[in-house]
Amino acid sequence: MRQFDVFRNPSKNSAKHAPLVLVLQSSLTITETTVIVAPLVLPDRLPATSKLFPHLKVGARHLVLSTNELSAIGRHHLRHRSGNLERHRDDIIAALDMLFLGF
Repeated sequence: MRQFDVFRNPSKNSAKHAPLVLVLQSSLTITETTVIVAPLVLPDRLPATSKLFPHLKVGARHLVLSTNELSAIGRHHLRHRSGNLERHRDDIIAALDMLFLGF
């Protein structure tokens, strides 16, 4: 498991509007039990593209990083990897900076 890996959302309740989750935690700090993720939601769930909510392409799907919904999840729940969004690193880091630092 690496930073910016994308996995199918293991929650049946939220998977309808957030089909995937994005690993945000650095690969250097990933623990054996949990990892920090944010949901990738359908575009109609959040406002237009902004620094806080970047639109990202995962395969053929356009999704939005719901940066304000960070959570820790058990690593064992993340079974179905769907790719990696390292190519969107700058947009993801900018969203986290906006969330935590306000710029």
